[in-house]
Amino acid sequence: MSQITKDISNSLKDLGIGDVINCKKLGNNYIVNSEYILFNYNIEQSNLYVSFHVSVRPDASAGYILYLQEHIKNVNNIFVMDSFYFDKDKNILSGKEAYKLYDTEKEQIIFDLFIADRAQKEFLFHVQGFSC
Repeated sequence: MSQITKDISNSLKDLGIGDVINCKKLGNNYIVNSEYILFNYNIEQSNLYVSFHVSVRPDASAGYILYLQEHIKNVNNIFVMDSFYFDKDKNILSGKEAYKLYDTEKEQIIFDLFIADRAQKEFLFHVQGFSC
């Protein structure tokens, strides 16, 4: 593990936003990802590219970037890229497409929870219990 990947891993732990799930070197780049953040560090340019999961609030991501600027050394620039989201087939989506799928799936989850809640209330109010 290189120094940059160690710094990223330590920063994630310090921020309390998860651990490194995957870390690999591809050509002149280190790719590091956690559940909510993807990092791409370009070795030649010493640039760090950061992409946040669509569920991360903009104010939180701004705070994370400020923290990274202070705690990750030997980085010339930090660039914020499009937000990302993984579909059910584990394909990565970015930008508007990611937000659209996230919103659709979030709506479905909320609807499913509502139906489950209504079914539970219906059961509790209308089903006769067994006598002991």
